[in-house]
Amino acid sequence: MATRKHITSLQRAQQQVSRVNALQTSVSYERKIRTKRTKGITAALDDLVERNVPPGLWANEVDYNEPWMLPLLTDMYLTIGHTGAVEVANRLLSRKADTRDVFTRAIMDWAKAHLGERIVLMGNTVSTWLRTAIADIYEAHSTEGVEALTKRLYRGTLWKWNEIKKWQCRRIAQTEAMKSMNIAGHAAAEALGIPYEKTWSISGINTRETHAAVDGITLPQDELFIVGGYAMNEPMDETYGAPAGEVINCACTLIYLPADNGLTEL
Repeated sequence: MATRKHITSLQRAQQQVSRVNALQTSVSYERKIRTKRTKGITAALDDLVERNVPPGLWANEVDYNEPWMLPLLTDMYLTIGHTGAVEVANRLLSRKADTRDVFTRAIMDWAKAHLGERIVLMGNTVSTWLRTAIADIYEAHSTEGVEALTKRLYRGTLWKWNEIKKWQCRRIAQTEAMKSMNIAGHAAAEALGIPYEKTWSISGINTRETHAAVDGITLPQDELFIVGGYAMNEPMDETYGAPAGEVINCACTLIYLPADNGLTEL
């Protein structure tokens, strides 16, 4: 049964420190994503030229993929997730937890089951953007010769990419950082095998109205939050159909406490 409970200033501060640490760690991954995507886009353009694809078919024939994304994000989930899992376990147990292998296995199991699908969606987004960018360049300069068009292909596509790469890669890194933290927190709470309850906590920075509405809502461990009309086990949970608008750039987290912990009900 849902109740709304008071989140103390200390608990708010602890959650904020965890968020900041996760986002700071995500910066290095953001740079890696940006660098690897730039190289990947350049390689896709090189492939078109090397295969002598006619300019009119460039947009349809461009082949972009991201084989590097799975190991990179898996490493990110393990790095950020383990820290988040230990923090949750320490607070649930009121002592230092020493269960690294359990948390690592739980995070890896989630990554194996779900990261592939997330990465396909990310790759499809870039592929769609790349095809559109190339089609726009060709349409604007279709009367030019192949040599001139090829120069425009590189110059125009990479210019368009430079315009969006920073915010796009940052969005991915920050979203996945918070996702890994939330997934790991749930994994830690489950792995400990003790009854717990979970309280939704917002960051207070650019918070969506639908998320602010559940701030402080506390549930038993097996119940789902209803956020903007969608069920979620934890922030950013897409399992039950929550759309991107309720997930991307979300900075909400859960506070896990043992059941019947005496937290003040509002």
